[in-house]
Amino acid sequence: MGKNNKARRMLKKKKKKAKAARNRNWDSQSVLPYHGSKYRTEELVMLHMATETAINECFAISGRTITDHQVRETLTRLVLQIRKGLLRLEDGRLDSEGNHDDAVDLLEWNICARLRSFFETNDYPGRDNLIGVFRSIMGSIEARGSMHPKSRGYLEFLEGFLQDLGVTTKRISVDELEELGAIGHNV
Repeated sequence: MGKNNKARRMLKKKKKKAKAARNRNWDSQSVLPYHGSKYRTEELVMLHMATETAINECFAISGRTITDHQVRETLTRLVLQIRKGLLRLEDGRLDSEGNHDDAVDLLEWNICARLRSFFETNDYPGRDNLIGVFRSIMGSIEARGSMHPKSRGYLEFLEGFLQDLGVTTKRISVDELEELGAIGHNV
């Protein structure tokens, strides 16, 4: 009987070491989508809204050419920057890491700008909640989009969802901006 117990202990120890090795080798560059409801709370709903409105604005600005893949890439990039301490939206700091395509840069810039504005009037929810919201949106992309690189299923769903809530986004010309008084003539 003593031999069996020793064998079980050795097997258990071997499994524990293998699990620890897998955890050490975990790719710190990966960000997994989140499909639960932990970050879909009343306290975080406005943060979701601000982030997804920024994404929808970029979709409209691009003439509906941005893809779900580019949104996922942007959110992954933002999460990694938050984890490394390079992105601190609560104090407006962004130390960007390299150049990516124009759509990803536009998305990153607009999400950061919208959230900085959001945090001027709302409490910062904390690093983990912000990452959780981004990962929840990535989960929505995974659920609504497809694996095709040109998929826009999530973006089209988001556009319709925001329209149902009364949020509309459209491209306007510089002349229309001037008429609205959004930009001055003497720049």
